[in-house]
Amino acid sequence: MFNLIILENDESKVVEYNKFIDKLSYEDTEYNWSLFKISNINDVFQDYDMWIKELRTKNNIKIVEDTVLNTKGVYISGLNTEGMIDQLTNYKLSNSGCCYGVCDNASQIFDRYKNEIEDGKCIIIMTPIFKENQSVFGGWRWHKWGKYIGIQNHKNEYLADEEDIDMIYVYEIKELEDK
Repeated sequence: MFNLIILENDESKVVEYNKFIDKLSYEDTEYNWSLFKISNINDVFQDYDMWIKELRTKNNIKIVEDTVLNTKGVYISGLNTEGMIDQLTNYKLSNSGCCYGVCDNASQIFDRYKNEIEDGKCIIIMTPIFKENQSVFGGWRWHKWGKYIGIQNHKNEYLADEEDIDMIYVYEIKELEDK
């Protein structure tokens, strides 16, 4: 159906990455670099389906349910992890532009960007933003992260001020090419 890339763990790349972290730890002893060590690629790019299952069991967070059943190639990751693609996989980022914005679930991305996803080799990276983690002074703001394609009715500038929204995702579609 969609042409999404499945990221596979490469133990040699994980070892090389951890050696890089060890080097940083040696050069900068003031910072605890060991927090950045990983055991496999899933420590950086977690499968969306697995993450949703965990979210349902561990938290009492209101989520907007997905309508698309196959979300392989969709990953939960932190913001600005695109450099890790080159370090941990056999892919590199394409020079092509990417799509980005804010949504409630992966299905909304598939619905909105069907043609873009079908046309190229890509992955979708989603970063969850939880209202409970927001500061009462400032915090995450809707207009800074691209167009909102979701269905929840946001009424305030800051996520922390929303009454009925517990979480959203910042997403990016990353086009990749073989190294």
